[in-house]
Amino acid sequence: MTVAPGILRVGINLANPLLVSGRSDDGDPIGVAPSLGAALAARYRMRYAYVTYASAGRLAAATDWDVAFLAADAARAATITFSPAYAEIDVRYLVHPDSTLSSAFEVDRVGVAVVAEAGSAYELWLGANLRSAELVRADGSEDARRRFSADPSAVLAGLTPALRGIQQNAGGRILHDRVTSVRQAIGVPVGRQAESAETAAFVGEAIESGLVRELVERFGVADDLVIPQ
Repeated sequence: MTVAPGILRVGINLANPLLVSGRSDDGDPIGVAPSLGAALAARYRMRYAYVTYASAGRLAAATDWDVAFLAADAARAATITFSPAYAEIDVRYLVHPDSTLSSAFEVDRVGVAVVAEAGSAYELWLGANLRSAELVRADGSEDARRRFSADPSAVLAGLTPALRGIQQNAGGRILHDRVTSVRQAIGVPVGRQAESAETAAFVGEAIESGLVRELVERFGVADDLVIPQ
């Protein structure tokens, strides 16, 4: 993608439907994250262009953006400096209907396969925190669902709203206990201290002014996104 000088390149992960609700008639992403990107560009008094990616992992690995809307994670911090979170999303486990597991605390044991989308923030967290269960890294959300469906003993990790959709279509039980939460933030490449300070200030202002609240309500995701106080 070629972008003219003076345009803020806003990296967007298309795989999270809570943050990207769809596309406009001209093909631009619409939703909470794209709207915040436009507001951030206005703060900089810059024009902007969206640079879109099919997954958070691809966005985190790319270098052709100036700011990126993706989940903050320690594994990504070597190359990306993150703002405070503007929203959080719970992560839980989905198990098959006849599973004997009744709590998230029972999952991390020998013989349990935890399926997670490779490169997602929760997959990175699971990779650092699971001790006994096997972590199965799936190539995208569809592959994760396929692997889970094919293994009666498997557990599917995911964002709670996404798991509810899978549960409605394929059945299963979502374990009550939260595994972790994904902190949605704005990243800038490491070393850009001025831009990092700007994005941190912007997030604070966007929460305090009610902009984030207004956006999550406009796009119908207020029940699924938790706004930090």
